[in-house]
Amino acid sequence: MNTMLSARENAILINNKTNDTATKLPSETFTVYQAVSGASYAHHPHIAVFKNKYYAIYSLGEKNEEDIGQKMVLSVSDDGASWSEPAVLADVSADNNSNSVVIPGGLYSLDGILIAYYASFDYADSCIVYEDGKVVRPLAENAKKTNWKMYAAYTSDGVIWQKTELSCSPACNFAPMQTSSGRLIICGADIVPYSDDISGLSGWVDCKIDTSEALNEGASIITEGAFYQTNDGILRMLFRTNSGTLYCSESCDDGASWTRPYPTSFKSDSSKFAVGRFNNGIYYWIGNTSDNNTRMPLSVYLSEDGVNFNKEYIIRDEEYTQQYSGLYKEGVYGYPSIYCDGANLYVIYSKHKENIEITKIALKDIIYK
Repeated sequence: MNTMLSARENAILINNKTNDTATKLPSETFTVYQAVSGASYAHHPHIAVFKNKYYAIYSLGEKNEEDIGQKMVLSVSDDGASWSEPAVLADVSADNNSNSVVIPGGLYSLDGILIAYYASFDYADSCIVYEDGKVVRPLAENAKKTNWKMYAAYTSDGVIWQKTELSCSPACNFAPMQTSSGRLIICGADIVPYSDDISGLSGWVDCKIDTSEALNEGASIITEGAFYQTNDGILRMLFRTNSGTLYCSESCDDGASWTRPYPTSFKSDSSKFAVGRFNNGIYYWIGNTSDNNTRMPLSVYLSEDGVNFNKEYIIRDEEYTQQYSGLYKEGVYGYPSIYCDGANLYVIYSKHKENIEITKIALKDIIYK
């Protein structure tokens, strides 16, 4: 990146142009959750390792995306391959007898504590609907979401969990990501909280990004951002949009403020993605780049400089037929999140928002050249 250029000029340089034909990575695939009738919506997955066990959190609902009573559940594994049945970790609707929905926000661990972040909101009584005698979510155009809150559930042993409400606005894309200074940043949409308390439980300060210019330019959604830090210390937050390209906002003060988001040259489906750097310094972007919103294939793009993501590998491209009906369940491989150890990359995702799977890839096979 050229620090002499403006944020808009830097953004447009970011691209995923490649002249190579993408090859498929060798991998193993494991099922975390298989949909069943009455619990056929599963989405928003995240994965972490804590005290030699693998932990996965994800949302679980009866049928539709964001049905009333959608909860955050937890599955655990000794080896990353065989997973326990889901156990409820957060169910605000049941706790408060409310019209609440829970959305998982990621896993973070430090110094013997594992934290699962999540947000909740309520539907206004005036907009809820009934189906077969049960309360379900309203259609998107009628949904009135209120009472947004941000929480953390935390544990020291993986068994007993405590919960606390956080002081920041809900930002629920990934768990806190750490900058080179140690500051924690929670990615969201136009609200990006940061904290210098590495415990992840306090000190959160909201930072608002001005998205008005991007929205006026035709990117009608600016959401689900994820950032990476370049060698010059600058943070670059890429955003999902529905314009066919990602947008980028940058911060030169460690996340205390951000520029307006500007269009990049990185072509992408309107889907959530994961971005960051491997231990060898190579930048990665994992998501969907098809232009038809099928969320097929699931790919990883690599970059040496954080600008030219010009090496693509396919992670998953097998067809899958949706098994259960439900609102807003389009797209096959959705919402990837990762865990990376010294030898392997674990990518967790939902399939048609009903099954949760993990693909395990040897890092030695992910080569930038």
